[in-house]
Amino acid sequence: MNKIKIKNQQKKTRVNRPGLEKLADMVLRRHGVDDTEVSVILVDDRSMRVYNKRYLHKDRPTDVLAFRMADGKFGDLHPELLGDIIISTETARRQAGLLGLAPRDEIALYLVHGLLHLLGYTDTTQAGFRRMDNKQKELLEAYAST
Repeated sequence: MNKIKIKNQQKKTRVNRPGLEKLADMVLRRHGVDDTEVSVILVDDRSMRVYNKRYLHKDRPTDVLAFRMADGKFGDLHPELLGDIIISTETARRQAGLLGLAPRDEIALYLVHGLLHLLGYTDTTQAGFRRMDNKQKELLEAYAST
């Protein structure tokens, strides 16, 4: 059974933690993963800027960061730990407003995006971007129909 830990460290945007846990578990199971642990931290832009600067040396907030445990120095010590995802709910709320979406839908997109990175997807090439974009759409449509 997958263990999805969600820590809400922001107060500006309401989130549905059980819904996010269910979405994360669905994404993992559709990729044949059923015994892993993922941590998700929900933050505001100020905190996201700190994380982005500390880990990626970019002094600005971003939407989502994903850190695969397997990529770390001791990644093989705990293969049951898939990784960590940090989501800016403030960025999600702002982007959702621009796109005419509900913030929860944008947060769900960021969660799926982060999970796909943890599962090894990359979006650094055009082909990788298209593959990841198509997979995100497929997974979000599947979740919406549950």
